Amino acid sequence: MTGTDVPALLGRIGDSISGHKSFGPAFEKDGILLIPVAYVFGGGGGGEGEEPAQPGKDKADKPESNQKKGSGGGYGLVTWPIGAYVVQDGQVRWVPVIDPGLMMTSGALAIAVVVRSLRRKRRRARRRNER
Repeated sequence: MTGTDVPALLGRIGDSISGHKSFGPAFEKDGILLIPVAYVFGGGGGGEGEEPAQPGKDKADKPESNQKKGSGGGYGLVTWPIGAYVVQDGQVRWVPVIDPGLMMTSGALAIAVVVRSLRRKRRRARRRNER
């Protein structure tokens, strides 16, 4: 990609999505140590291109002077809290995050699947009885 320091860009992307981003800073309160954990994922891409030469578009003698070139890149990163490790009295336990919105969406989707399958089953039974 012209004009872009690709190795530096890739290094910054690698720092953003490395494993240490999955664990938040540990903190202690009342003798309990909490280590927050998140699911981190991302993706990216880039490229460059140029427009085909178009002679006669401008008054320039050379078609190459009319060419347009460009390059670009980008990436996205998503972090989703999933729980925490709780260390208390020498014991470690996992406490998952309960996301009410996700639970409601999942429940509604499950209900919709069940209702649809029941409707299909009834339709098939009616068609068999009509024959």
